[in-house]
Amino acid sequence: MVLVVLALGLYVQTVNRPIFLLDHGVPVTATASDPQNTQALVQRAYPRSDSGASRYRPVTALVHWLNQRITPLPTSAAFRIVNIGLLAAIGIVMALWLAQYVDRAAAWLAAALFIAHPVQTESINHLVGRADQLALLGIIGFGYAQCRALRKGGWSLGWMIAAVLFAVFAVGSKETGLALIPLALVQHWLLSHRPELADKAHSNRVVAVSAALILIPTVLYLIARTDAVGWGFRFGDQQQDLTSNPLLAMGVEERVPAALSIASFYVRQVFWPESTFNHIPASVPTWSDAPAGFGLLLLVSAGVAFVHTLRKNSWLCIPIALAAGHYAIVGHLLFPIGPYATNRLALPFVAAGAMAAAAVIHRFSIGSDRLRAFATIVCIIVGLMMWYVVYTVNDKWMDTITLMRFDYQRQPYNPVAKFNLAAAHEAQGTPGGDKEAISLLREAEDATTRFSAQLMRRLAHLYERNDQSKLAAECYGYIIKKRPTDLRSHVALARYELEQDNFKDAKGLIAAARALSPTDRNVLFLLYQIAREEKDYTGAERYLEQLLTKYPDDDEAQYELDRLHNVMDVSGFRTPQAPAPPDTQSYVE
Repeated sequence: MVLVVLALGLYVQTVNRPIFLLDHGVPVTATASDPQNTQALVQRAYPRSDSGASRYRPVTALVHWLNQRITPLPTSAAFRIVNIGLLAAIGIVMALWLAQYVDRAAAWLAAALFIAHPVQTESINHLVGRADQLALLGIIGFGYAQCRALRKGGWSLGWMIAAVLFAVFAVGSKETGLALIPLALVQHWLLSHRPELADKAHSNRVVAVSAALILIPTVLYLIARTDAVGWGFRFGDQQQDLTSNPLLAMGVEERVPAALSIASFYVRQVFWPESTFNHIPASVPTWSDAPAGFGLLLLVSAGVAFVHTLRKNSWLCIPIALAAGHYAIVGHLLFPIGPYATNRLALPFVAAGAMAAAAVIHRFSIGSDRLRAFATIVCIIVGLMMWYVVYTVNDKWMDTITLMRFDYQRQPYNPVAKFNLAAAHEAQGTPGGDKEAISLLREAEDATTRFSAQLMRRLAHLYERNDQSKLAAECYGYIIKKRPTDLRSHVALARYELEQDNFKDAKGLIAAARALSPTDRNVLFLLYQIAREEKDYTGAERYLEQLLTKYPDDDEAQYELDRLHNVMDVSGFRTPQAPAPPDTQSYVE
């Protein structure tokens, strides 16, 4: 109960805040709001998947759907309260698990520090953090269930059901939930080598059940994932986007120093968290940067510590396994993933740090009420310091523009921070905001060392909105020059040329776009417009019919087809059909 009150007290100020700009795709999706086809929850990609991406998170989608359908509260409050509840649930299960290894006071104090940690602000305020919370809840919950079963000498039906549910939560909520597998293996090895538990944990039945409880949900997830989005992991065509992970476009040799720097970043977040939203650096770290060397030292030290604790049969090998397994997934060392680094991804590292804190508190205060009271006072002081940071950071999450301005103030030379603030100004839709956004985007263009189609496209959109079509056309032309396969830029520039009556240039651009995507909606509509301007009504009709065949609910295309038929009837290109004779048969009794 204390942990629930703590979580609510820390984040109650955020409950009625508006939905963050980047979260608009979470509650307002077909998966979240359509009650008619619940089967789609496990048959398609996660709603926020970018074009070409392959995120598959059926548990997260289901929880969003339930949140949308069941809660009577306004959307923002309903979603944030659930995230706060999940944070409290993680803390409670963590305390119960830690109490299997340390005294209860140390376990609950460590769990309280986990809840109060400032890194949690992003997973509460940013609704997509729910996927990370659910995955971590599944990992820690399975660890607790497995520990209980091994200590009791076998799996009861109730704990088997609980373990399966936790495993489903872990692997079905986010890809990082796969860190459950190494953690479970390490814990089983640890407990099976304790003399008092060796016979129980080594029994064939216990080993078989433990393996099945992990493997069955994991295999079912992989089968469902393969059916929904394919076997491999893809993160969309983002290599030329400013806000995407720059490591996606790099080879292994270039990626390694950055991956090591990210290891040092996540460790720093545990002890001295940076509360900004953007963590993409202005330039990718190299071997000459100190964080890369420090990250290498950290990984070597973690490996040595893991082997040492395993040989000493110390339970501290468990938090090391949790952190190492999670880093193997999110650290970009083995393979790059979508985000470069975020505070949401730091949650398992903070959990591992809380476990280590529990061990320190236990070792320091064991057998002495006075020392236990002193440790409690120290934890309260640290918790109050964390509360102050959380309270301050929550104010920065008041709305999108406040948060992005905070990032820009902390990272004035970072092109991503400039771009994010420009996007927030653009979302305001005011003339002053557009002017500021254009200025920031121009600064970001000068500051970045890589071409960004995303940046130029947003700049072009702002120019169009402010009646500066020529400048917008220049932006689209620059994108095509740098990225000849960019379909959207071909379409946008073709529209501009049509408006300027430059039919020759427009036809060339449309032909290039058609070669890229022959059945694209915008391409077919532009082909219709060209054919109509050339009075090729038959061709225009054919393009609209092709469009409506693929997109039958396109109201604009249907309206244009009706207009075209009227023109063809009047011009004699089409013989009007006589109305069908009335159905007199229905009146005969």
